[in-house]
Amino acid sequence: LEGNKPFALAYVARAVTPGEFFLPGAVAKDMYRPAIQARSESGRTVIAPGP
Repeated sequence: LEGNKPFALAYVARAVTPGEFFLPGAVAKDMYRPAIQARSESGRTVIAPGP
């Protein structure tokens, strides 16, 4: 990226069942410049039952 300016990337995951889930890390790569890439950490999340 020009000037090494920071940027943000977001993704949305939808859970339709309560429970504990593993969240895989996201991977972003520039198709035309393979040296530009980013990875996020993986984690876990808990979805509580609805009302």
